[in-house]
This record gives sequence, C-alpha cells and structure tokens, in this order.
Amino acid sequence: MSAHGFQPGSTNYCEGVVCMPERPPSLKEWQELYDAAIKFKDLAPWEWMYDSDIFGVKNPYSDDEIGYCCVLGRAGEVLGLVVYLGSEGLQTYIETQLGRAQKNPFATFIETTGLVCFFGSRDELHKRDLEVIKGLGLRFRGHNAWPMFRSYRPGYYPWFLTSGESRYLAIALEQSLNVATRFREDPEMLKPPKPGQYLVRVPLKQDGKILWTDSWIEPKPVAKVEVPRAVYLDSIRIRRALKGAKKVSLHVEADLFNLPNPIMDEGDERPYFPRMVLWVDKGSGLVLKFDLFDLEEQDPFGESFLRFIETTGMIPSDVHLADRDREAELTPVADAIGTRLVREKRLRALEQAREGLLATMGAGW
Repeated sequence: MSAHGFQPGSTNYCEGVVCMPERPPSLKEWQELYDAAIKFKDLAPWEWMYDSDIFGVKNPYSDDEIGYCCVLGRAGEVLGLVVYLGSEGLQTYIETQLGRAQKNPFATFIETTGLVCFFGSRDELHKRDLEVIKGLGLRFRGHNAWPMFRSYRPGYYPWFLTSGESRYLAIALEQSLNVATRFREDPEMLKPPKPGQYLVRVPLKQDGKILWTDSWIEPKPVAKVEVPRAVYLDSIRIRRALKGAKKVSLHVEADLFNLPNPIMDEGDERPYFPRMVLWVDKGSGLVLKFDLFDLEEQDPFGESFLRFIETTGMIPSDVHLADRDREAELTPVADAIGTRLVREKRLRALEQAREGLLATMGAGW
C-alpha cells in the first residue's frame, strides 16, 4: 500500500461481477480516459514533482466540486495521479502528509474520497480492465505500463469508475499535464500568494467551448459531520430489556469500527466494509458480544448496546470508550439504561481482543 492509503490492483476479488449502480463509461469515454492517461505516463511528471506539489482542478460538470491532484511516483513505489475530491478529500491528503495516517492506515484508506489513475503490471488489473483495454485495441507492455482507474468512497471498497467519474478523471489528467509542464520550468508556481490557498485550474465557458485558467482558491471548510444519535428511542423495548436484565458490577470496553474485509450484499452493488461493535470485559479481556452492521444502519452503537443487554441479561455498571464521537453516539441509550460512560485514552483489553478476533476471522490489514 502506498503512503497515501491507495492499493493498486485492489479489485481482483470479484470476478465477473458488475457492481456499479451508476452508468458505466461508454467506449468513447474510456478512449478519452486512456488517451489522457497515456499522455500523462509519457510525460512522467513524477520525475520532477513530489506528492507535496498539490494543485486543484475544478470539475466542469459540477457547480463547485474541486479535485486536488497529487502526482505519485517520485519515490518509485506507485506511479500515477490521485485526485482527492472536495475539502474532505483534501483533509485526508493533509492528514497523510502530516504522518497521522500511519497510526491507522486502514482508517485513512476507508475514509478517502477520490479518483485514482495507477500504472502497474498486467497481473494487477481486473478482468474488466483487460476487457476494456482489448475493446479499445490498446496494448501495453512491461512493469508500471498498464493504466488502472479506481473510485474511492468512504466506507466502500475501491471500485470501477462511473461515466461521470471517468470524464472528470480524464480532464484532471489533461489539466495535470498543463500544470506539470509549467511546473518543470517554474518550481515556484504552486507557492500560494496567501497561506491556505491552492492553485486551481478553473473552466470558463466561452462561445460553446471550455477555456481553462488559473485561480488561487482557499478550500471551503470541511463540512462538520453530525454525530449519529438515536433518532428514536424505543421506550417499550428499553423497559423490556431492563425488566429481563440485572445491573451488575461489570466494566466493559466498547468500540465501533470497520472490518477490513469487504462484503457484497447484492450482485449489482458496490462492496463495502461492514461495521462491527465489539464489547469486551475490561478486566479479563473476554469478548462478551459483537454485532455486524452495514453502512445504512443509523444507530449501530445504541442498537448493539440493547442487543447486549437482551442477550446477556446484564446491565454493565459502566462502559469505557476511547472516542468522543462514540460517546455521543451511545449517550442517549446509556442515559435511558442508566449506565455510566467513561472516556479513556486507550482501550487495551478491546485492542487485544479485536486483533485476536480479526485474526480468527481471517481479516487483517
């Protein structure tokens, strides 16, 4: 895996399955994308650009979306272009540059929003990639010669491009050629006139054509993510759970996280990383219960807590958490149940239990 959390060749597991709810690219759109990728590869901008030389390309098909482009390859590990989408994608890039992603690379990986173009070996490509290349009559030879395109969305497995994504990625590659060529002559061109600004290639429509110009733009603030809270507390269910359970002196560590093995609910859907809520005895490290949820569950933590009480017949005296958001998610149900929530820097018993559980499941990262 590269330092930016992207995995070339990461969709080889799903032979013969098309999991794309949106329209796939047409042959013409594929041709334009591959043409742009070949030109980008021939220019080889990684020979003089670092992944810190980031710039933006505004999506002409969107009102305000900006993709922040990062050339990979100076270190010789992964060759290509990453387009981090929006301020959220840019934030992921910044976290990576600061080295914070190294603490939990999988968390960074599944939180990434972006489009990528990699150049790898033939055996890294999926059958679908090879079918498109054959259909276009293209030929590539050697290591780091075969283009591969993927879409990254939070919580989902890297997947094949939609029509809109392919058109925008082709434009990002083309505009990257413009920036990289000028940057080779003027390495100072990406230094902002004001802190926090980025050079962005902006499309201007004139006489039915699109012209491109440079603009220094400060990204919009990252949208504040509302912490999921119990939308509706089932008072009847809570009363039944309390009636059938006993409050005990039990100290529990709990957490909600994504499993590193993707699953696919339907044959035409994009694979996703399921979420697990894990409950561990703080003293013994014994796994008391775990539950799996898809990405659509609105209140997995609260639901899992009720299941814990209903299944074990125990109401813990306190639940220990290591994350402020997790505490906010669990607070409504915990208040209704009468269980105290405790914040800690680390959940050592849970961390050890999680590693053992994932190893047993064959889920690793």
